[in-house]
Amino acid sequence: RPTPQCSYWAVNLHPSSRGESSKLLLIDESLMLDSTDLLGLGSFLDRLRTGGPDQPLFKVQYPNMKKSFEKAQEKCGLKNVKYVMYQARHGGPSHDRRHKLRSLVEVKQRGRWVGDSSLRRYEAHARVQQEEGKETLQVQLLAAAAAKSLETLFHA
Repeated sequence: RPTPQCSYWAVNLHPSSRGESSKLLLIDESLMLDSTDLLGLGSFLDRLRTGGPDQPLFKVQYPNMKKSFEKAQEKCGLKNVKYVMYQARHGGPSHDRRHKLRSLVEVKQRGRWVGDSSLRRYEAHARVQQEEGKETLQVQLLAAAAAKSLETLFHA
């Protein structure tokens, strides 16, 4: 939750209080929800949260989330490309660089990557643009409009 010292929401990944660690055995990693495109995301996620601040943000099983993700693609008319949720791992850094929202160092920090090789693997904004181009112009325009309306959705 924002504080007087920091105006952004942050998510503590792998809290030491729960005895969790990442696959690299890191604890208490921070994920700042500071994207200028999604300033309302933190408060939106807080409203969706079902547990306390020390509980997982979501209690959703991966197979159910995957099924919902695939249904949403179908509903949106995304037929020319088969998207998978893991692409968000690539899409975020690529989006930030493509729109000049973060420097390479900031993208690396946001991705929580230790090595430059991980940054090079995940930051591929030309590839993202190439994939977008496979969709019809109508789908591309709808996607752009949907992205711009997210702030409104977060406050609904």
